Amino acid sequence: MSIPPEIEALIEQINRELDEIEELATEGLTIANRFLVLFENNPIFLQISYFFNSVLLYVEKTRRDAQNAREQISQDISPLIISVVIQEVGEYLSTLKGEVSEAKSRTLTYRNRLENLQ
Repeated sequence: MSIPPEIEALIEQINRELDEIEELATEGLTIANRFLVLFENNPIFLQISYFFNSVLLYVEKTRRDAQNAREQISQDISPLIISVVIQEVGEYLSTLKGEVSEAKSRTLTYRNRLENLQ
């Protein structure tokens, strides 16, 4: 079955935000690593470095989740249950989009704080 345009648009929005989060986390990790060179084993910069690494793992996992949701709909499913599957996937993706937006906000905040320390 073809993927409804609303679901496809939601997946694309999630992927765009994940790209932005990945960029922010990579920048933040680079800055944190510079501080760790200056202040070796500083617990605050280590924690921030761990945060950005976990964000990068989150981005990877969430991309897989969005792809799995797309594949769920594109499977050969009985017409009797496809509307239920589409509804469940849509609800899941909407929740995921909210989580991604929250992760983006936190990542931007941490990255900006580090930039301001430079």
